[in-house]
Amino acid sequence: MEDVNVVQARTLLGQTPIPPKRKDNALTRTLRSCCIIPQRYILGVMGLLGVCNAYTMRVCLNLAITQMVNHTKTGEPYFDPDACPEQLKVGNETEAERPYAIFHWDEKTQGLILSGFYYGYAATQVPGGYLAEKFGGKWTLGVGLLSTALFTFLTPIVIRAGGATWLFVLRVLQGMGEGPTMPALMIMLARWVPPHERSFQGALVFGGAQIGNIFGSFMSGILLSDGRDWAYVFYFFGGFGLFWFCLWSLLCYSTPDSHPYISKKELNYLKKSVTTAENKAAKDPVPWKAILRSAPAWALVWAALRPAQQYALSWHLTQDAMVQQL
Repeated sequence: MEDVNVVQARTLLGQTPIPPKRKDNALTRTLRSCCIIPQRYILGVMGLLGVCNAYTMRVCLNLAITQMVNHTKTGEPYFDPDACPEQLKVGNETEAERPYAIFHWDEKTQGLILSGFYYGYAATQVPGGYLAEKFGGKWTLGVGLLSTALFTFLTPIVIRAGGATWLFVLRVLQGMGEGPTMPALMIMLARWVPPHERSFQGALVFGGAQIGNIFGSFMSGILLSDGRDWAYVFYFFGGFGLFWFCLWSLLCYSTPDSHPYISKKELNYLKKSVTTAENKAAKDPVPWKAILRSAPAWALVWAALRPAQQYALSWHLTQDAMVQQL
């Protein structure tokens, strides 16, 4: 009897699609028998680590810049809680105690550098979702975070070669790499996670944002303590991102059908329980009018917007790493 998904796909597209082929050799059969953990949970843990890593690479410059700039050359510091970004201030440290503070950037330059990430991040959100739909979330997410990890690792070299201008360009490119992260993960979760598990898996994966903020601030504080070179911050988080990409490439796949190590039991379970746009006879239209008229929807938008504004526009660089975590 012909597979119902093939029939539905032919109805939708007018032709029979070619299903993705799973590797089936001695090695994959051995790995499949050894993988006792369901692959959708491995995807959830790797997604958690990916989001965590994305946020650590995003915030590490916020603390590292306090040790990069020679504040004795930038004028008298002041504090204005309504300013964007906030004024940089470093306790009672002397120039001798901060031998790596070699850049003479004023507050405007520092603010422009820190904001550069968000220009790139906003630009690739929608294209990232399109690419994930077309080519799969694995490589859309993986290549994006790989590029951000490489740029993070190369940050010290780029800064010393091109100064503030090159650093601003680099931050924009980092943001462009991270832009597809959330859209790609949402598409992958929709294809991998049954409806009754989505609240748990979603909380697990996207909770990496808060963990990344905490871990990024904490580790940056440790790496910057005792007058150490600020370059170690970028090497550490960039290296972690490269390591994550290697694991992601080996362990995670865009769909259950394309995963070579998934058990037949889990694959059959996901085929029965997960319904996506790919295996429906017709796509449901997006109720744009109902969404735009929905008061709860606008309440959610406002609730998400306010913390984002505070995060992006009011980062208080004078606080130490432990306070940043709180």
